[in-house]
Amino acid sequence: MRRFVGLLAVLLASLLIFEILSSLRLKEAYEGESAQVAYRLLDMLDHEQQRIIEDAHHILVTARAFGVGQMDASACRNVMERIAAEFPRHLQLSISDPDGRTWCATDPDEIGRQFYDMGHFRRAMEAGRFTVGHFTLPSVTEAARLPFSLRLEGPGGTPAGLATVSLELGWLAGYLSKRALPPNTSIVIADGEGVILARIPDHQSWVGQKLPERFSVMLEADENGLVEMPGLEGTSRLFAFSPLKSGVLGLMVAIGFDEHSTLYAVRLAALQSFIAFLGLLLISGGAAAWGLRQYLRVRSKAEQALRQTEARLQLALKSARAGAFEWNMKTGEVYWSDEIYRIFAFDPQKQQPSDETWRGSIHPADRDFVNVLFQDIREGKRKTYEAEYRIIVSNHNVRWIFSSGYAQEIGDGEGVHVTGLCMDITERKRIEEALKRSEERLTLVLSSVDAGMWDWDLPTGTVEWSEGLYRLFDLDPETFTPSAEKWFEVLPPEDRGMVQAYVDHTLAMGKPEYRVEHRVRHSDGSIRWLLGIGRIFYDEAGQPFRILGLGIDITEHKELEEALREGEARYRGLVESQRDLVVRINDEGRFTFVNETMCKLLGRDCAELIGAHWTDYVHPDDHEKTREAMERAVTEPEHRTTVECRLRTPSGERWYMWEGTAVFDPDGNYLENQATGRDMTDRHRMEENLRQAKEEAEQANASKSRFLAAASHDLRQPVQSLFLFTTLLEEYVEGEKARSVLAVLRRSLETLKSLLDSLLDISRLEAGVIEVNIEDFSLDMLLQDIEVAYTPLARDKGLDLRVGHPDSPIRVRSDRLLLGRMLRNLIENALRYTERGYVRVFCRQTENGLCLEVEDSGIGIPPEHLSRIFEEFHQVGNEARDRSQGLGLGLAIVKRLSLLLNHPIHVRSDLGKGSVFTIEVPLANGILDADSARTQEAWQDP
Repeated sequence: MRRFVGLLAVLLASLLIFEILSSLRLKEAYEGESAQVAYRLLDMLDHEQQRIIEDAHHILVTARAFGVGQMDASACRNVMERIAAEFPRHLQLSISDPDGRTWCATDPDEIGRQFYDMGHFRRAMEAGRFTVGHFTLPSVTEAARLPFSLRLEGPGGTPAGLATVSLELGWLAGYLSKRALPPNTSIVIADGEGVILARIPDHQSWVGQKLPERFSVMLEADENGLVEMPGLEGTSRLFAFSPLKSGVLGLMVAIGFDEHSTLYAVRLAALQSFIAFLGLLLISGGAAAWGLRQYLRVRSKAEQALRQTEARLQLALKSARAGAFEWNMKTGEVYWSDEIYRIFAFDPQKQQPSDETWRGSIHPADRDFVNVLFQDIREGKRKTYEAEYRIIVSNHNVRWIFSSGYAQEIGDGEGVHVTGLCMDITERKRIEEALKRSEERLTLVLSSVDAGMWDWDLPTGTVEWSEGLYRLFDLDPETFTPSAEKWFEVLPPEDRGMVQAYVDHTLAMGKPEYRVEHRVRHSDGSIRWLLGIGRIFYDEAGQPFRILGLGIDITEHKELEEALREGEARYRGLVESQRDLVVRINDEGRFTFVNETMCKLLGRDCAELIGAHWTDYVHPDDHEKTREAMERAVTEPEHRTTVECRLRTPSGERWYMWEGTAVFDPDGNYLENQATGRDMTDRHRMEENLRQAKEEAEQANASKSRFLAAASHDLRQPVQSLFLFTTLLEEYVEGEKARSVLAVLRRSLETLKSLLDSLLDISRLEAGVIEVNIEDFSLDMLLQDIEVAYTPLARDKGLDLRVGHPDSPIRVRSDRLLLGRMLRNLIENALRYTERGYVRVFCRQTENGLCLEVEDSGIGIPPEHLSRIFEEFHQVGNEARDRSQGLGLGLAIVKRLSLLLNHPIHVRSDLGKGSVFTIEVPLANGILDADSARTQEAWQDP
């Protein structure tokens, strides 16, 4: 009995200790539950903020896809007026140009105003993507806003402005205050600058103020967290927060609890429970002995029931495709049920339960998230958890896992023990993702095409309309109850019978769907066009029981069709009235359009030419260049090209100049070539006649030159004879008068010989009968001959002729005689046009050889004559055509010899001061010897 009493005392003491520990654990659990509630509320707020921002994002994407930024102001404002009535009052949609000025908005008062936050405007324009702004007061009298913006693109991808949805922050605070929150809960939302956007409850005007410095830990954190600190009003709170980096597009959200007031009820309940426990402990002591006896009796039955329950639990887990696990986080001991092996595709024979094996199967993208979750459990930051993550099983397949569990301390220092379940939710995730994508596509489609849906239950006659359908019919959902009869009644009388007959016919024929276009009249008298699309469902007996339909506003489409018809009519009238040919050719080379002028030219009907290949009518010799021109139009940046080709017509070949343009669709895909052809036959005939006349003139001139070159000896012979006779006459002529006449005769013969030599030289050059003998020779010998020949002539005229000579030989590569003839003609020309002063002959070195220069101090050459002095019979200062001054062929001969020898010649002149003629001559072997190089500087200027 004593042993039993001692055992009972130990039992009661244990119960007392257990109660105390239970109270402490209750407080700890409540604190943990408070943190869990804070995190769940934080997730709820994040999701709310995400939904608001996604709504703004969807609005901006839809506006950009609808082409609002490329509309004119009138069309854009019409669109804004249509959606303004349905647009939430706390949101404003505005369109700004690249300078930040608003030109279109749901609020007419915004039009013409400068964007209220130019810093955000510039960031959004530079980023080019969806951008969230900061707290902004548009003016002193207006409510604070939070802007969301998306850059609009113009032609060629250039920035065309900004579409902006602004959220009224006063509405945001009111909206959050309506959420179901635990008592004495505080919510704070701030932007990236630390400015408070909303605070619940708002005891004073917190919105627009900067967060205190102690809140920087929330702004600068890398991930969601939990922190205990004074709130805005100074009360100590436990805050769960999502920072800027992991929050919703640059917003910080924090939710906090007043722990003192929150745990007051827990402490009071624990005290009451403890007092009650002491009373019950005394009562329980008496019953303990009896209870002990009963316990021993029923224990065996309980163990048997426990085994049955465990078996049923295993069966339930297997049927639910769930597995159980236990994990001692200190010792690393892990237990897996059979279902865990199946879910994770582990082999029980090869893979032993362990933390490393489990972590190794987690998808890399979720590994950090799971590690942080269990690190919080290890550090005691949370007791329970629910998580969804991915794993990689064999063959690189991915599965989604839902895991939930409870963590508790086991014994003194034995670490944290986690017990939990894992379920395969891959199929559920696939269904959710498919449903989400379907809903997103449907929402986007309906919003982008201005459409609404209806659902018509045929047996009951009930009809359900979406909000968009009320808008399309301009009806009030509060006063109008949709039905089949009322739907037909709201149609215009001229369309009502047609639509009803069409629907009845579709049902009678058992067709699965119908499409019908009809009009509706709005309250303002305007007419809108709608496209009705209905999908009909039939039962097993073939009777229709449901119609699911869609109404789409196609007014703009109808207007475009009408404008297109009018434009096509005007275009066809313009094209058919053209005298030029107009065609279109597809990528296969076949005609898709020809105008009437083309049909008349080819003597074919339009139907015969459409589909014919262009090579059937273009001359074969012109196929290649025509094909190349068409290819150039496709590849060149301007996509324009021209080509001349011959067309084969019933009246013969005709030349046409074609100007073509490549045509592309809006996606940049090539469609066809469009070309206009102008008749160039008369011009080609004229050009051919001119070409033939030119060839005949050139042949005649060449014949003349060949004749003169061939007859040069015969023409010179009489002149040589006359010179001989005048020499003989000198012996027989006496008297001064007779000798004077003989001298005049001799000068006339010299002039005649000079003129004849020039004419014959030109003829020989034109006929190409002069043979060029290129050799290496000493330039000094040539210069000595010239100096000896022309010094007396210069002295007789009172001029100073100076010829520069090198100190050592310089050899050039040229024709000795022809180069000498070029220098003589230049010197004679200089002596003829220089009355006083000098004539100098010298040379200078260049990169490519030597330049022989003839400089004089004569009359110079007027600028307008510089381009003509090398022409035949052109003379400066000889208007009277005095043939004693020559025929003007000297420089023409120099020019032709320079071309024949490939010795470029240049001239520069200063009127009234003289001229300089330069001949470029190559050196022998292309170099100067050392002595020549040393003496050249002195030789350049004689």
